[in-house]
Amino acid sequence: MNDIIFKKFEITDEQKNYLSSKDELFKKLINVVGDIENHYIPDYFTALVNSIIYQAISFKAATTIWNRFNDLVGSVRYERILSISDEELRVCGLSKSKTSYIKNIANAFKNNEIRLDFDSMSNEEVIKELIKIKGIGNWTAQMFLTFSLFRKDIISYSDLAIRRGIEWLYEMDHELTIKEFNEFEKKFSPYNTIASLYLWEITLRKLFDIESINKV
Repeated sequence: MNDIIFKKFEITDEQKNYLSSKDELFKKLINVVGDIENHYIPDYFTALVNSIIYQAISFKAATTIWNRFNDLVGSVRYERILSISDEELRVCGLSKSKTSYIKNIANAFKNNEIRLDFDSMSNEEVIKELIKIKGIGNWTAQMFLTFSLFRKDIISYSDLAIRRGIEWLYEMDHELTIKEFNEFEKKFSPYNTIASLYLWEITLRKLFDIESINKV
């Protein structure tokens, strides 16, 4: 039986108004997207496994694998994961490396290899703790901060959809540089997570098919 608890992101008018005040294009994006139906996973282990599955593949493909994975394991607990063979897990569509990473996380939780008092840690401390586990890098740790702890000021340069979303929204004729990204990060702070959710919607709603936000 699947017992994963999802919680809907609660985005306030204050947060939307703050981002809207930063520039007209982001205000238009918020108006076009409207309400966001996205969720986070409070359970730490489940959220980390989810982030591994969604690494470096399309949202659609990852969702298919995630659903197969849940059908197989029933309950996303480290005890259950460690009781299933690598071969069985790979039938879900997981690569050999992702299967290994998920087992690494399960063993880390089983053997108390990392601290789990994340609520008492800064963003940087959480990332430093998580990357001790082989398979978890900065992107996965940042997704954990977003999709489990729901920290409000997270945006990832490592996330392709975020970069492409910014490039489309601001009609950039070149790839977003880290310097330019840092300027956006500074502008959207302290609500970079909320900005990220709207930027992801550009991909999820296939707004790339439209020439610009001004023509939506």
